[in-house]
This record gives sequence, C-alpha cells and structure tokens, in this order.
Amino acid sequence: MLKKTLSVAALVVGALMGWAPAVMAVTLEGDVLPHQWHSFNTPDKAFDGIAGYAGPSWQNTDAGALYADWGGFIPTSSGSWTFVTPTVGISAGLSVVFKETSRTALLTGIGNIYGLAYGMVPGPPMVFNLVMTDSLAASYGADQVRTVVMRTATKGTLPDMNALLDGAPAMVSHNTFRVDGTIDMPTGPGGAMEPNPTSDAEWIWVWEDVPVASSYQIDFQTLVGHSSLDSLVVYASPPHPAPTQRGPVIMGHALASQLADAVAQETLLASATRHLQRFMAQLQDLAGELATSLAGSQA
Repeated sequence: MLKKTLSVAALVVGALMGWAPAVMAVTLEGDVLPHQWHSFNTPDKAFDGIAGYAGPSWQNTDAGALYADWGGFIPTSSGSWTFVTPTVGISAGLSVVFKETSRTALLTGIGNIYGLAYGMVPGPPMVFNLVMTDSLAASYGADQVRTVVMRTATKGTLPDMNALLDGAPAMVSHNTFRVDGTIDMPTGPGGAMEPNPTSDAEWIWVWEDVPVASSYQIDFQTLVGHSSLDSLVVYASPPHPAPTQRGPVIMGHALASQLADAVAQETLLASATRHLQRFMAQLQDLAGELATSLAGSQA
C-alpha cells in the first residue's frame, strides 16, 4: 500500500512539474508586464513586475530594511518541515524560522512545497508560520514603525487571503498576476486522470505602520490541497517615525496582537482548568477507594 501511495504521489508531482495546461489569462488592474518574479531569484528583483501595487521604495536592498527571500525551500534536515535559510537572500541581523505545520505536504524535486490532492476532492490546506527575529531592533528609537510586505508565488488552488501579522489582518492584499488553466490529476490511488482547475499566480499582503519589534510572526495558509508554494519574500521597510494621523491604525495593530496573546492565554488557562478538574475528580475517586479499603481492613 505504501509503495502504491508513493507511486501515486510521484505521479501527481510529475504532473505538476511537467504540466501543459490549457490557460486563460486573468486581467488584473496594474498588469503591464509578464510577472513571474520568482524566475529572477536575486534580492533586488523581489518586487519586480507589480506596477500599480508596489510602494514608493520597496527594495530588499534598502538600508535598514529587513528581508527574507526564498526561490525554493531547503529544510533544516531530511524529513523536516522547518526552513531557516532563505535561498535568495536575507538581511543582516535577521534570523527566520519558516514552517509548514499541517504536515500534509511534500517537497518537490525543484524545492516547492506542495499539498497533495486527488481529482476534484482536494486535500487539507497547508498551514504556514514564519517568525522573523531582528537583532538590531533595540538600536532604533521609540515610536518607530515599518511597512511589512509579504509576496508569494503559487501554483494550483488559491491561497487563503486572510494572512495575519502578529494576529492582525493585512490592510491591503492583492492578486498581482494570475493565469488560470487545467491540469490532469489522478482521481485517487490507481484512478483515472481527469482535468482539474489550477492557477499560476502571485500575491502580496501589506501591513502599514507596524511598530518596530524584535520579532514578527506571520501566519498564512492555502484554501485546500493541490497548491504549490513556489516562492516567498517578506520585506519590512526601514524604520521611520509613526505618522501622528495614523495613531489609531498603530493602536489597532497593537490591540490585535494583544488580543491574540490574550486569546492564547485564555485557551491555555481553560486547558489547565480542565486538567485540574480531571485531576481533582481522580483524587476524589482515589480518596473514596482508600476510605473503602480502610473500612474493610478494620472490619
């Protein structure tokens, strides 16, 4: 059964890597050039091909900017779903830990992270978590903020656009390039091949006025299986003073982060309470058994 499952997985990945899809271009606002930025794989190209979407100075090479840029994914060890070495580049003073936490994916021969699916019944979504740690954060003054941007390139089913930075949703999200088509996929182990919808696409998420911090966490996922994460870049602009007129935005981001922490703490407290209740019930049962035993021995 294992060999059969692996052979089907190989067939699916082979289809994904060697596909010849029927394509239909989707016109998007701001589309002026073929994008495919992930084919460049150099740090200064991270935001090429998104005219109409990019900010005034989004460049990985900006002094004081943070960035981590993957054009493929190499795990820390065989069988691991942790990635700490961006294949294109990373800024000085930054360390990253990127994980796929659903453990339902596989790593293709060309370094893409792919979630399996059979026929028209996609599998579970892939779930991603990225933690960035800035060792230079303490060197910046108080009330400094950044613009944080995430860009991905995907194939297959579409991503969930509800990406979160420290628990706060993106202020802006765009599909900057998309070509829809079909790909032949097996209906299941030993099943017939049939066409499935697929998209070759690129996406960006933007968070404005994010307070400078020593670490940032981004959580995002796909909608369902049959999705391949090909490339990922995260950029944080050089720190700058917080615009006073945007104070509510900054407070909202901080509040969302605090709320996420509070929810996590409440969940932990509820779990601990349940464990304590079960322990107390077991302790009462034990005390009853002990009392019964003592009464029997004294009779």
